[in-house]
Amino acid sequence: MSGQINDKLIYNDAEYNISAIEFPEAFIDIYSLGIKPKMNSTACWRGYVATYTINNSKLVLDKLYTNNGNNIENEPPLINNKLPNIIIKEGLIDEYKNSRDFVYENIDLPINYTGSIIITNELIMERYVHMGFQSPTSYKVVIQLIFNEGQLVSSNDLSSIATSIRKNNIELAERKINKMDLIQWIKDSFNISFFNKAKELTEFK
Repeated sequence: MSGQINDKLIYNDAEYNISAIEFPEAFIDIYSLGIKPKMNSTACWRGYVATYTINNSKLVLDKLYTNNGNNIENEPPLINNKLPNIIIKEGLIDEYKNSRDFVYENIDLPINYTGSIIITNELIMERYVHMGFQSPTSYKVVIQLIFNEGQLVSSNDLSSIATSIRKNNIELAERKINKMDLIQWIKDSFNISFFNKAKELTEFK
């Protein structure tokens, strides 16, 4: 179970990882767009990676890459009246040979999400965990974006709070390591919800 590739968000002309979503079930259902992604790497079990951006303070889906296996009947759907470029992979093992990647660009699909998103940058490699999505506190740059029906209403720089949490958690982690519920820890690693990834950032005192 590898470290997973994050979705991205372009904010103030810089690219960030999306590291936590307050209400994942209300954010976007990628599968409702008609794609049928297949896992093509242990670093991307979902089979897709999305890039979002903020246009005129509105959250939109900008790019979407999805692996769709080698079933030629799996045709690419229109997404916001856009069709993708199709890349056919060759020279792979039989399971993935002739698999097709759908690459959508400039989709500009509005995301009418209400809630917070935590975006991050500058991963601290010493804190990298080779499983699931990395904790937001493992990055030097941590920013909370708050949306109302897709409109960006405020942003908070939580980088200094993340630094404090890292310092406070070192001794606590050492004490808890022998009592850790390994199965639950694995599940939490792949869960990008706010509760699992960012609760301590917003409640830190």
